[in-house]
Amino acid sequence: SPERRLESHLEVLLFRAVQELLGNVREYAQATQVKVTIDMDEAQVRATVEDNGRGFNPEALQAKDGEGRGLLTLRDRVMQAGGSIEFDSDSGKGSRIVVVVPTRS
Repeated sequence: SPERRLESHLEVLLFRAVQELLGNVREYAQATQVKVTIDMDEAQVRATVEDNGRGFNPEALQAKDGEGRGLLTLRDRVMQAGGSIEFDSDSGKGSRIVVVVPTRS
């Protein structure tokens, strides 16, 4: 089957999103496992990063610290591209972050 490509700015956005999320896992999560899943259909691409680390409270995300600032910046960039980002985490229970962007802007 032919290789499917996104518009280049969406590819870069997704690449940077996964890079940012993996960096956060390495920096803050104290995880021993992380799983990255990417699913694509006609309308959208979904990138999921799950870890078994210490988790965080998504509602307490503040722009002042490193982890929070990176995630809030990422959320802004994803939303500007017409996408969404979902933080699913609890202290001590790891986290699962889902980034969805449309296949066309």
